[in-house]
Amino acid sequence: CQGYQPTFPDGESPHMLYLFALHHELSLPWDYKTCNGALLLHARTCQHQLDDSNDIERCTACTMLGWDPIVEGIEKRATEGIHENTVFTYYGFGGLTEIVCWKNWQINDMSLRHLMMEKVLLTRARALDDYKQLIWQIGHG
Repeated sequence: CQGYQPTFPDGESPHMLYLFALHHELSLPWDYKTCNGALLLHARTCQHQLDDSNDIERCTACTMLGWDPIVEGIEKRATEGIHENTVFTYYGFGGLTEIVCWKNWQINDMSLRHLMMEKVLLTRARALDDYKQLIWQIGHG
C-alpha cells in the first residue's frame, strides 16, 4: 500500500504546507512520511498490503483518508490559504515563515519610523533652543 497522497497546489512543497504540528496537538488516525519529495499518509489501521479486489495502489483504510474532514481541511488550507487569526498549530512551515517575515518587516518599518521621528524631534528641539537663545539675548540686550 502506497498510502494516501494529499493534493497540494502545483509547484508547492508539501514540506512547507503540511500541518505537522497537528500530530502533536491531536490524536490523528494516520502517520505521515515523505518519499522523493511527496508526502504520504498511512492510516494507522493500514496493513501495508493491497486488497485483492482493489485496482488502485492503496488499501481501503488509506483511501478513506481522502474523505477525512481533517485531511480535507489541510488540502483546503493549502489551496485557499489560512485566515490570519488561525492558531499557529494550523499553519505549515511556509505559513509560519510568511508570518515571521511579515512581523520582521513591521518591526523594521516601525524602527525606521521611530528613527525618522527622532530626527525630526531633534531638529525641532535644536530650532527651539536657538529661538530661546535669541529671545534671551534680545531680552538681556
